[in-house]
Amino acid sequence: MINYYLLSITTSGMKNIAKPITIDFSKKTGISSIQPTGNNVTGIYGSNGAGKSAVIMSVLFAKGMTTKPDYLASDRAKNIIFTFLNKETNRFDFSITFADYDSENDNKVGNIYRYSLSLALEGVSAKIQSESLSLIRGRRMTGVESPVFSITNGVLSFFSKDPHGFQSFIVEKTLNVLTNSTLLSQFGRLLESILAKRPELEEQKIPEFMHAWFSANAFMSSIAIHLEHQDEDVVNRPKEKEIAKLQDMEPERIKGNVLSNIKNVGKGIHRIPKEEYASYQKHVAKLTEFLRLFKPDLQKIEIERREDERYYYCSKVLVYPAYSVSASCESTGIRKVLQMFPLLDAASNGNVVFIDELDANISGPYLEKLVLYMLHYGKGQLIFTAHNMDPMKVLVKTKSLYFIGENNVVTYWANSGNYKPYILYPEGMIEGLPFNIDDFDFLSCFSSEDNEESGGQDE
Repeated sequence: MINYYLLSITTSGMKNIAKPITIDFSKKTGISSIQPTGNNVTGIYGSNGAGKSAVIMSVLFAKGMTTKPDYLASDRAKNIIFTFLNKETNRFDFSITFADYDSENDNKVGNIYRYSLSLALEGVSAKIQSESLSLIRGRRMTGVESPVFSITNGVLSFFSKDPHGFQSFIVEKTLNVLTNSTLLSQFGRLLESILAKRPELEEQKIPEFMHAWFSANAFMSSIAIHLEHQDEDVVNRPKEKEIAKLQDMEPERIKGNVLSNIKNVGKGIHRIPKEEYASYQKHVAKLTEFLRLFKPDLQKIEIERREDERYYYCSKVLVYPAYSVSASCESTGIRKVLQMFPLLDAASNGNVVFIDELDANISGPYLEKLVLYMLHYGKGQLIFTAHNMDPMKVLVKTKSLYFIGENNVVTYWANSGNYKPYILYPEGMIEGLPFNIDDFDFLSCFSSEDNEESGGQDE
């Protein structure tokens, strides 16, 4: 089975990240195989306003751009662009490198890919300036890049062999489109058009450039993201039609994506396709076990549902010995735990998951043990931002810690003798994070005039 592994991200232009910053998720430059456990959790730390959430927002925005053809025209994209695009640069640059590997063949790496996207604000609208996808040869992060496609100011060029004439058709169909919509997001629509015009191609081995195109689209679709204070989590999967067509053409290349297809349609109500209701019941059973770690007196979670022709509309009721309560009316802490479960489940089962402010949703002692679980048993990757230092005690052993400091300085924690990051960090001894603060620094903020005159002492 083909799985994906995130190797690195380089981003700039979101919120206060004016200069490119890079976060690497692989400690090796040569990558012949992937070991998903042991190095699959990364913590990102920094002071308030350092840019931690900006990294997660960059991934969120890039995912929207690469999976939804009309995303740039959506209200959500416009809100991000006009509210969070860096006011100094007025542009967004993003590059992501990932590998595919076969979990049934010693986790051997098949290919390494690098996808890049740049857009800029031009007056009152944003335009895509460039987009590219490359294969990195030699299974090395520093290997030679072989371009698959490149787009500059809407002009598309391909660089690989095309025995069936796909590329000229794609160029024609995307004329005057690619400054407002990425080629990556157009994959499903163009694949259907190609096969409608040339149905005999379903029996042919598809060319390398289409493998790469699908892999990049599938990888970006499978990333799960939680951004604190956003109205929903982004957890979805490649469209079934696209997967089915490519399975028929080249079955060994397709990842069996297991993310839940749950659509939130209102406060505490999920819309479930009827054919997936059995999977939803299993999901709720796992959720019950998870929640009992936090609420041992929980007896069960009941599903209340109504239906129409295609869907069940489900809400959850938590049953305790003395009372029952709708999940939407539970305490804030428990609602956050409920919200985290699908993302943590996705990371445990093979997906790349980004969670902003994980410590705002899971308390310290549980958080440390959860990180340990993901390191020992998780099949995917968990990347999180936090202020709580408990996970540092675990991640210091795997050297999977990054600190974002002043002027977009990124510091990777490496072994430093007997020093520990959870000691150096609050003392201001991490580069770019001076933390020059003491208790008396708050006097001018909160003290009354009377207190100032008396030196802050009670009579």
